[in-house]
Amino acid sequence: MALAGDGGTYLSLVDMHFLRTHRGHGMPVVMQGIWMFDETVDETTLSQLHRRLASGPLNRRVIKPLVPGARHYWALGSSIAPIHYTRHAIPRDRVIEWADERTLTRLNPEHGIGWELSVARIDDGGTIISLVCSHALTDARGLIAALDAAVTGKQESRAGLVRRRSLGNELRDAATQYWQFLIGSLLAFYAIFVQGTNRDEIVRHMRRNRVDVLRRKRAATIAGSGQLPAHWREATTIIDVMASEWDAVAARSNGTPNSLLVCVVSNLMYSSGAKGLHEPVTIGMPFDTSGDEATGAPMRSNALTLSTITWAPRGSRYGELFLLRDQAREAFQRTSASTIPEAARPAGFPLATLNIVPDRVATKLTSSSSITEAVASHVGTLPESLTHLGKYPVASSAARAAHPRFPAEEALAGRLVIDACLLRNGDHYTLAVNGVDPVRFPTSRGLRSLVIKELEKWGLVPQSWDSNEPGLGIPGGPSALF
Repeated sequence: MALAGDGGTYLSLVDMHFLRTHRGHGMPVVMQGIWMFDETVDETTLSQLHRRLASGPLNRRVIKPLVPGARHYWALGSSIAPIHYTRHAIPRDRVIEWADERTLTRLNPEHGIGWELSVARIDDGGTIISLVCSHALTDARGLIAALDAAVTGKQESRAGLVRRRSLGNELRDAATQYWQFLIGSLLAFYAIFVQGTNRDEIVRHMRRNRVDVLRRKRAATIAGSGQLPAHWREATTIIDVMASEWDAVAARSNGTPNSLLVCVVSNLMYSSGAKGLHEPVTIGMPFDTSGDEATGAPMRSNALTLSTITWAPRGSRYGELFLLRDQAREAFQRTSASTIPEAARPAGFPLATLNIVPDRVATKLTSSSSITEAVASHVGTLPESLTHLGKYPVASSAARAAHPRFPAEEALAGRLVIDACLLRNGDHYTLAVNGVDPVRFPTSRGLRSLVIKELEKWGLVPQSWDSNEPGLGIPGGPSALF
């Protein structure tokens, strides 16, 4: 949660990470919220939603300071894109493909639009709405909060946001950053060469960067041999599961809905062949550090850090949720002790280092994108206000992180294989899964088949978004066709 006052208007460590990905340093990430309706939503309701979003907390942009070393900060005002209407109605089996296309919108939180609202009619009479935004602007819960404010008409405070800071203000901030860098670096060198306490952390960073180099060489070799799919785009699927069934399956194994999500994601790593059956898998779980909303605070930023667990199933990959539950709790407890992700700390050096060095060097120092093989994000429950839009009830909603225009060779060179997000909508959960490995997930169709089969093995009945056949995924039923 961004704190009220002057400090809350500066970009956080996580904000800066996602800003650097927009600049081409690392995997691009955008947030997307999707609403599905069984009815045709009228244009008046859509225009009101767009107008309130435009006057709400999403209407801000990143300012790069004129003084080198000063921190980037949030300012009022940004370019606002009009509602994007798809001209022709789309068939039901293309709704996910349409949502994927909307993530290709050119977003730029510094010099362009930070978000875009898109609408398409479904040929069976429904409507689908997409809201995409730069991940530098906010995380999944922040996006939901912005939608909640737009639907309910709440006026979000943007205290502290200005059009542009004075040159004197930037000079003072830069002086502070250089002073912290100088003192922190002296302390870091003392700890490294005298006490020896930070040597292991530096060795870990060096090894991680070395592994990244080897992974890039392997990807280049595979790409050169022609084994990568031509015109590859990350595979995606969105599936609904009844919440009562999901919770019951988790309870039978003494687990939680979150530990079931983590287990499903790890099993997909094995069933896809990304990991061998006896190899451990590292799962990242985004951890919300916002706590309670602060009165008068500007819009929440990326109020998250990443908890990681490394786990290998003992005998069976099913029914061991109590082990994952305990490991996840321990990981959350470790993470809650510090709001700074361990992998984002620049090898024991002060955080001010990341504001002074170039983006390319800052990316090398953090290496935060190479610490997990999969991400399992449990967003929580959708607010009651977002279960309808005006007079129109929402049939289903999804939230996810997408990685648009990510070349196949770069995707293969990265460590991330699966990015999954779980959101509860009233009586059901919506699971959105992205396959980021072009070798293991060459098509969305193949990913959907793997996810459906995995859920079936738990005794769950999945319903794919891109099919109007009820009960798609029933064992022995229509899923056999996929």
